[in-house]
Amino acid sequence: MAAKLEQELRLRVAPREAQSLLDQPVLGAYAAGAPQQQRLVTTYYDTASDSLARAGIALRVRVDGTQRVQTIKGPPHARSGASLAARAEYEWPLRTADPDLQLAAETPWRARIATAQSKGLLQRFATRITRTTLPLRWPDGTQATLCIDRGVIDTAMLQEPVCEIEIELDHGDIRPLFDLALALASTAPMAIEPRTKAARAFALLHREPSEPVRATPIPLARAVNAGHALATILRNCVQQLEGNADGLRGHDDPEWVHQMRVATRRLRACLALMRRAARSPTWDTVSDDARWLARMLGNARDCDVVATQTLPRAAQAIGNGANAPLQRLREATEAHRVQAREAARNAVASGRFTHLVLNAGALAAALDAIDDPAHPLGQDATAWARVVLDRRHRKLMRRGAHLRKASVERRHAVRLAAKRTRYAVEFVTALFPERKDDARQYRRALSRLQDILGTMNDAHVALRLAKEMNNANDLPISALSDWVARVDADRERALQRAWQKFTRAPRFWT
Repeated sequence: MAAKLEQELRLRVAPREAQSLLDQPVLGAYAAGAPQQQRLVTTYYDTASDSLARAGIALRVRVDGTQRVQTIKGPPHARSGASLAARAEYEWPLRTADPDLQLAAETPWRARIATAQSKGLLQRFATRITRTTLPLRWPDGTQATLCIDRGVIDTAMLQEPVCEIEIELDHGDIRPLFDLALALASTAPMAIEPRTKAARAFALLHREPSEPVRATPIPLARAVNAGHALATILRNCVQQLEGNADGLRGHDDPEWVHQMRVATRRLRACLALMRRAARSPTWDTVSDDARWLARMLGNARDCDVVATQTLPRAAQAIGNGANAPLQRLREATEAHRVQAREAARNAVASGRFTHLVLNAGALAAALDAIDDPAHPLGQDATAWARVVLDRRHRKLMRRGAHLRKASVERRHAVRLAAKRTRYAVEFVTALFPERKDDARQYRRALSRLQDILGTMNDAHVALRLAKEMNNANDLPISALSDWVARVDADRERALQRAWQKFTRAPRFWT
């Protein structure tokens, strides 16, 4: 039995908005039948330690009236990310209420499921959903199903409400689904739902606090073209972005803002790599929205760093004489920090953020569709990566050529160039497996240079914020300015060493 690749877009919507979605004219344009309603009770099975879930495997039995269907899904497919959920799945009709694990022998995960069976499978949780479905068809032959799901996730001990829409591809091109999702997201407030119902249920079961999502390695295959490689990189960047959205909205830990900002910077670095070859209205929209989000997050992150890192270091260095004025500065910074955090939360909760993620997914789908060798991104990914890295390296070398005693603005430009170069290296390192040690050495030299420039930049950001907030002229600007000058002087020699070490690092892509 062959697996089906399930591909769907999933969005959260308020219950009061869900009911009216079927009345939207955009759906009427593509409806291929009348809406149907089902009552679905789905039971998920796993070991007591949830060994299947930890391997990315889901085993479930769904009951729809008198019909029973067993489904086994695998880990997220390489196409997952940027609002698209993609997984291989197998389905079989059942005559009994219990799963038939002999059927698992047809899947690539037969060994893991057999091990789980030997440990003992349990009913871990259930979902009870009222699903309204609408078949869709586009003029190009693409077919999809819109599902509006309302109900609960039930773990016996805890319940969580569900109200979401899924647009699942049945046949054809995934790109029209993004257009439809963008149109629907313009009619009602919606948010990207990066987690499956099963993932949300396991989080309820374990009551584990959510953790900020960090960047993950990008598994690029050398046989792909540049367009496919960029689609994979883009989805990886947006996965980190969408994975931190709920945490930033609901938690005060500064790490959520930090990782969200990292994700935004990675996204912008990825977009810059395709500017020359993939410029389009969608690229322009994603680029503009990413720049907006970077500005909103940057202000919040700068305040976090100043309040929790830079000012405490300054207070320790300046000494007791400026403690009272520094305390006033810290209080002013904290008030500014609260406002910046709220602005960042509002940005991530906005429709513009939802559109950013959906448009990024649409851009990734367009990149995946490039198969013309004559297209600038139709060339071999490794050859393209060599050109990209060479261009980034040369730009950084030009900007850092006169780093000694350079202005604050010049050093900031060098720091940004170093950051973009490091992101580019991390994006494509998998394409040079035979040079991984050289790549690691080059990346470490870049990181060291970036860290030193970052420390110096943090001190100047603190001074800039202090000047902006010094309405009453009672903040210790003079003492802080002197400390910033000492930071610059103290780090000068280390900066020169880091630059020299970077210039000698091997260019692993040559």
